[in-house]
Amino acid sequence: MGKNELAEYLRTTPLAQLQEAFAILADRCYRERVRNRGRVPKEIFESCIGIGGNYPCAQIIVEVVDASRKRIGYALRRRDSTESGVEWQGQYHNVCTAVRMGETADDVFARDFSDIFGETPPLEHLEDVGASLPSEPERRADAVTTIWKIQILENEIPNLVGTWKLFTNWHHPSVIDHMQAILDWASNPSRKRYFRTFTKIRES
Repeated sequence: MGKNELAEYLRTTPLAQLQEAFAILADRCYRERVRNRGRVPKEIFESCIGIGGNYPCAQIIVEVVDASRKRIGYALRRRDSTESGVEWQGQYHNVCTAVRMGETADDVFARDFSDIFGETPPLEHLEDVGASLPSEPERRADAVTTIWKIQILENEIPNLVGTWKLFTNWHHPSVIDHMQAILDWASNPSRKRYFRTFTKIRES
């Protein structure tokens, strides 16, 4: 069977009849994760998420405050071409990482913080905001996301890793849509602890 024939077979065969093919792929992905610190190749990462339908994440909101600790807004990081999620490139987001198989909480926070500060600050500076369940049709899945918050002063933004921007109004086309919903929820002092923050369906 050639490559084009295989693609057509996968497109047209009822899913229940692809049980063996799915089992083979799942086993290969599992063995790759065992060998590679929980990771699959970047080229198939989003497809794996889409097949699963949801995936766990840890997200850190960077709240910008003044000297009296009053919120000014939120600092968001611009996604670049090296990150997965081609549909989000150039847009701004809270730093978030998918939790990999076999990881500890320290592993996950270390990866998030490396994208913010380049190092891990004391974890007692983190505030537990709650858990969010936004739709991510760009990845054909929902993200089961624990949300955390850390505060910085405005003059610390230039020290962050990557390209950051302060948003006092995060309802802006340059901010990823489900991130806007997460910030709305996180900004509400009466928010529910666990909340479906955003729902959208992939159009094509």
